[in-house]
Formats: sequence, C-alpha cells, structure tokens
Amino acid sequence: RLIAVDVERGGRRILTELDPGGGSPRGGDWLGQSILLATGNTIWLQDASGRTPRREVTTLVPPGEAWHAWPMLLPDGRRFLYTVVMRNGETESRIGSLDGDAPVRVALPPGSTRARFDQRGYVVFGQNRALLAQRIDVETGALQGSPIRLAPEVFQNPESGWLAADVSRNSVLAWRAPGIDEVQFEIVDREGRTISVISQPDAYTNFDVSPDGTRIV
Repeated sequence: RLIAVDVERGGRRILTELDPGGGSPRGGDWLGQSILLATGNTIWLQDASGRTPRREVTTLVPPGEAWHAWPMLLPDGRRFLYTVVMRNGETESRIGSLDGDAPVRVALPPGSTRARFDQRGYVVFGQNRALLAQRIDVETGALQGSPIRLAPEVFQNPESGWLAADVSRNSVLAWRAPGIDEVQFEIVDREGRTISVISQPDAYTNFDVSPDGTRIV
C-alpha cells in the first residue's frame, strides 16, 4: 500500500494498492499531484487524487539492468532523477520524463552513488566516501564546473548505489556519517564547544531528546 500521513493531525489515507510484482519498495517522491514510487523492476506514476490509474514511467532493459530506484521529481514536475543498478554491479543516474521521452544519462564520475537534485541547479552525489555537489544541465545530463565537497564522509554503498543523504525542496541538505562502534553524548553550544558530557561511550543510535530537554531516549 501507498499511504499518505498528515504530519500535523496524524490521520492517514491509502493512496493506492500497489503490487510490486516480486520487487520491493525502493524509494519514492511526491510533488503536486504526481507521486512516483519505485518497486525495483519499474517506477510508477500515481495521481495523488486517485482519479486516474497509475502507469509505468520506467521499465527494466534486460539483460543488463537489475532494478530502478530512488526517483526524485525535478522542479518542472515533468522530469525526474532516478538510479539504475546494473547486474554487473555498476550504477548510473538518469533523468526520465513523465511524457515518455527517452531518458538522459547523468555524467557522474565512475563509482558514484545515487544522485539527488538541489533546486539551485546542482546534483548531489557520493563518491569515495565523500559527499559532493556539482552543477548540472538537466537537458543533457552534463555536469558543469568542478565538484564541491559538502562533507568528507557520508554513509554510502557503491554496490547498491545507496547514499544516506537527501536534499529538500528548499535546498536543505541532510546526510548521515558512516557508522562507528561507540559514540558519546555531549551537550554543545552553537559554536561547537562542549558544555557537558552525558553517560558513557556506547553503541547508541536513533536517539531523541525529551521535550523538556532533560532526558535522552
């Protein structure tokens, strides 16, 4: 099922029942009335209103392609960025079209992971553990200028094309650093200076701070 959740009121509604056809969910995106959902062997377009039937916007090309994943609609609402994982272990990013135009390959360096689009005209991607950004011509998929290093290390898997980073519609970037065995909770000021240390080092993960700021879950 593809479900929409109201983050303010907590309600939810089922947008569609989607049979992945033996695949598994591999990311999606929602812009305006267009919803894209990747199920491995294809990427589907779903009307958010539910008034029109869903349809495929990509299909695997045998025998080389293994699956399609992580679609992201571009600002024009017509094109979308997605990742193709090949059976030989290589990955590539492409720009597809909801109008049925032939996809355009994005000229990322070898060994790059999935790409995400920044509204200011950059493509964000991982390579050699680093997180990079570079200007892109979305018409041709060509990169322009030199890459900008955004972070020295980001969690990524070149074999699957996975990258633990994403860019919001208003160009806010979030990423996750590679995992480590032990971490330490610290309270710091806005300059990064340590105010106090909490608990002992351990393999903490997925933490949150209580509303009153006195406890960590």
